[in-house]
Amino acid sequence: MEMQKQISKLQHCNNCEKGNDIPLSDSVILTCACGGEFKAGIHSLQVLLREILHVPLNFHVLLVDSRKSAHRSIFSILNFSKDIKGGFLETGNRSSATISQARKIFDVEVIGSSRESAFSYIPQCDWIPFDISFLHITSTEDLQANRIPKFPKVSLPVICDRSADLFTNFISFDKFDLIYAHGGEGIIPENLSIVLIRDSLQATTPSSIFNSPIGTEDSGCSETKFEDLASLTRSLHGLKQNGGVRANASRLYALSKSLYLEIERNRQFQAVINPRDRSMQAIRFYVTRPENELLFGLLLDKRNLNILQRSPHGDFLILLNQCKEEEILGLLETMQEFERKPEVQSL
Repeated sequence: MEMQKQISKLQHCNNCEKGNDIPLSDSVILTCACGGEFKAGIHSLQVLLREILHVPLNFHVLLVDSRKSAHRSIFSILNFSKDIKGGFLETGNRSSATISQARKIFDVEVIGSSRESAFSYIPQCDWIPFDISFLHITSTEDLQANRIPKFPKVSLPVICDRSADLFTNFISFDKFDLIYAHGGEGIIPENLSIVLIRDSLQATTPSSIFNSPIGTEDSGCSETKFEDLASLTRSLHGLKQNGGVRANASRLYALSKSLYLEIERNRQFQAVINPRDRSMQAIRFYVTRPENELLFGLLLDKRNLNILQRSPHGDFLILLNQCKEEEILGLLETMQEFERKPEVQSL
């Protein structure tokens, strides 16, 4: 019933006339990247996001329609200045794509990269160039199965891409100035992005990273966004009813721990990611002896297990948030059966 009431509020907002008396600072803003088209007033959805993510009052919650932005780039969505220089950690496919997008707008310096090792570890952020305006990091790289275990403490604004783990890991807001997550996977619809931005970062100063303040114009309502907003509302209510972020994190921790324990115990397999930098959401591993990989594949087929895929680097990848617990149990049993095969016991 509560969810239906909130969706009804969204429907009313979607058809409202231009202008309202809800302060922008207390509202979710739905914005269109290329024209400044947005509306304020989706208050119930903002409250729900704040509750689930524990967003502090000194952060604004923005819902962004990324349809018209260039490749869903956060830098074009938020109108970043072309006169700045950004510092980036390159830790996988997401951060690599973000760096390419940023280079089209402003100068970029890659402070650290683990590309040479197929992103098997998180590079250290030991030095910060004096001339960069912010540091951009990606908290979790799902296709590389790594995560940043400890976020750097710097005197610059820190921007974090949490597209892979916004609703599966706790957020320490004191470590960030801008957090964003693009849609298309999991809870957030494909055409939406969620942006959480600290008050102080929005101020327009000579050193501002934005061309103009965020969320200071109102061009009226969009008639094409209700479906996405209603979908997000339903998903958030489902997440809340199932225990929220805490339950998600606990489930993924248990699944990843059980798999990594088996990989470490079973000499027929090797983990790819440095132990300190392993994600709870995805695991990469390979068969120790390549000539036995076909046999392992046949055992997976025998059990009709289709949860393994190839990472961009050729090893096995399993995305745990897309798996059922019984599928993980089946994989563990398959790995143990593989270990007992006479053909592989000569290792």
